[in-house]
Amino acid sequence: MNGTDSDDEPDDESAAALDDTGTLAAVAALESHGVEAGGSAPVVRHGIDIVSIGRIADLLAEFGASFRSRAFTDAERAYCEGKGEPAQHYAARWAAKEAFCKVLAEESPAISLDSVEVIRDVTGPRLALESPAAETLAASLEQEGIDPGAVAIDVSLSHDRSVGYAVGSVTVVGIENGFRCDRPTDGTTDI
Repeated sequence: MNGTDSDDEPDDESAAALDDTGTLAAVAALESHGVEAGGSAPVVRHGIDIVSIGRIADLLAEFGASFRSRAFTDAERAYCEGKGEPAQHYAARWAAKEAFCKVLAEESPAISLDSVEVIRDVTGPRLALESPAAETLAASLEQEGIDPGAVAIDVSLSHDRSVGYAVGSVTVVGIENGFRCDRPTDGTTDI
């Protein structure tokens, strides 16, 4: 064997290079959100969820306005209802909300899904957190020694009507306490 089999463990030098690449990517993510790592190692939490567009369409049909108002904000409802196929847009947002729950320390957090809002802007989707989602995330981060005021949260959405699924992905990158944050801290929870 020539040592290039995929089952081989990377040597120490390769592992260090891979770790450095991941660290650099995490630091770049933090800096893009105005957070300076200050030499501390970044901590990454990631959640992903996939949901059937048909399942969400069935919930929308069966429970109508009641389901929409419990799970989605006014802005999310306006966005989804303004699209030709609202169910796929609702499904993507539902998946993002479920992905957010997976980054939390609690196995099944008791947060209302409408306290997690997917906002569309020129740079793409982002999350805005209200109570209790913001407090639950803060507690989860503090439990891991991460300052909740110095995190970057990225969200990615995808949906494909032809395969019938939507995917939501949420990545939270933070650093251990002892950081410096250049982002304004005006008390809002719009992360």
